[in-house]
Amino acid sequence: MNEQRFPLSRLFLLTLPLSLFLLLTMSSCGKNEENTSASPEPAYVVPINDNDNDGFPDGLTHQGPLNLREVYEVSVDSTTGYGDETSIFMQTDQEIEEGGYVYIGDELPNINQYKGSRLQFSAFIKTENVSDRAGIMLRIDGIGRGNELAIDDLHGRAPSGSTEWQQYTIVLDVPEDVAVSHIYYGMYLGGSGKVWLDDMQFNIVGDDVPVTDQLPEVLVTREALAAAAPPITQQTIFDELWLAVNDNYVSTDFNDVDWAAIKDSYQAQILQESAPDDDFYALMATMIGELNDDHSIFLSPEEATEEDLLFSGDSAFEGVGMFIATIPEAKGLVVSFTFPDGGAAAAGIQSHDIILAVDGQPTCCDENGAPFPYEVRGPAGTTVLLTVQTPGEEPRDVEVMRGPVAGHAPVTSDVINGRIGYIFVPTMQDLTIGEQVETAWQTLNADGSLTGLVLDMRVNDGGQQSVLQELLELFTDGTVGEFSSQTETKPFTISGRDVANSQNIPLIILISEQSNSYAEVFSGILQANGRATLIGQTSRGNVETTHRHDFSDGSRAHIADETFIPADAPDANWEETGIIPDIEILQTWYEFATPEDDLALLAAIEQLE
Repeated sequence: MNEQRFPLSRLFLLTLPLSLFLLLTMSSCGKNEENTSASPEPAYVVPINDNDNDGFPDGLTHQGPLNLREVYEVSVDSTTGYGDETSIFMQTDQEIEEGGYVYIGDELPNINQYKGSRLQFSAFIKTENVSDRAGIMLRIDGIGRGNELAIDDLHGRAPSGSTEWQQYTIVLDVPEDVAVSHIYYGMYLGGSGKVWLDDMQFNIVGDDVPVTDQLPEVLVTREALAAAAPPITQQTIFDELWLAVNDNYVSTDFNDVDWAAIKDSYQAQILQESAPDDDFYALMATMIGELNDDHSIFLSPEEATEEDLLFSGDSAFEGVGMFIATIPEAKGLVVSFTFPDGGAAAAGIQSHDIILAVDGQPTCCDENGAPFPYEVRGPAGTTVLLTVQTPGEEPRDVEVMRGPVAGHAPVTSDVINGRIGYIFVPTMQDLTIGEQVETAWQTLNADGSLTGLVLDMRVNDGGQQSVLQELLELFTDGTVGEFSSQTETKPFTISGRDVANSQNIPLIILISEQSNSYAEVFSGILQANGRATLIGQTSRGNVETTHRHDFSDGSRAHIADETFIPADAPDANWEETGIIPDIEILQTWYEFATPEDDLALLAAIEQLE
């Protein structure tokens, strides 16, 4: 699952020394007094808890230079607060060189409810002998690396020295017509001293409240900041990656792997000789592979950039435009879906087809079930010869033109027998999926005449938690489970929305062995609470949440650091068992090509009629 917490390198401003930030940016807001306008009821209140009694605030991630994390104390203070006796406390009494800082923060949940709104983040801050500055920050990100949409960290108006409790606010616009991927918030302490933070909350405010966005100044100074930043070495990335796993991995025994010994072993390989970057990134991928799970991966900067762009609407790479899965039993690469404007679709390649060979060379598979080397991708304007088999037909050779691959994963829909809706949900990686599904359902049931709905999740590989939330909002309501990590357990609560009778329409979900990650969580939740009947094959069993961690050079790791516990089946172990359908249909995705031959769909229709 590709969800992320407060990532190290994507906090563009705060990963650089604060002294550089102070020198190279100027705030667009010169007011000394902060705007304290707020809604009567906050949209979200940041909890301040230490339920696991480790001294660190629950739910927040500790960031900043590695050599300073032990120097700065971060804790929950149960004796000093603004509204009560509890606050978040940060301090250091050591002499810190100029630019030293530490920060903690998290990601704002349920961000889709804020789209098109003016969002105010406020907190009360108290300081004592702060040598540089202390404050709060808020940043809104869109899809794509470096795509900050809005940001503010109180520059030019943050407290320093010794101050009593005072409220500070940040106000940013959340775009409505742009794919917002994450909203990050946090607090920081630069230099030495003490700072307390209390009553953090988010409110929706009106257009009469001015925004405090500093993004224009950030863009102007980005090249200067990059030029002045300290060099990033392979050792830097190694430290960031190892620590990200050490601090966040869901299994405290690291799947019976001695993670400290792994550090020593791979550290020695780095120190022996400065390897080329490609070799270093391959080594880091191998190190993550030591965890022996099906979730955690490492991506080079190029791979991370491609991942960002894949469903952004921009060209991510050049190829034929199809999503495939390696299926050894099919003796080829099975097509999950094609991009509508890609070369594969233009050549007549469709879902369910099997790619047997590329330029005459077989695609699948070696003794370990891995695909043979093949190259479908290539420069736009060139062609590739694919040997394709549609289920029930003889193989054929198809010449396919390569081109830029861009656009969103297609949600397709239809009405069956005049009464039953069908929606194919290909992935949750694309942030537009929730909106596409809602639009498809509204169109299908515009007159309210449909008597049932089939959701097809059979090739859905999961993706973003925000998409999972959007889809669940259409079909259920309430607390549906909890995400559990090393340090905390967080309830997962859905605010249901009835769209064209979506909350009450009889619902069937089709799943298969290819259903993965949040597609499994989605299906399992609606099965466990009685909202849906599941038909098909037992799913993959991969429900540990991977959060995205971006590093200083643009590389990335997806690290499994949470698992999901369903509210209506608390003893279930979906990671071990997968999601087991109510009605088993053993037919696979590559064994049929038309709805008339789709046994799972026919079983769903029978149940709904």
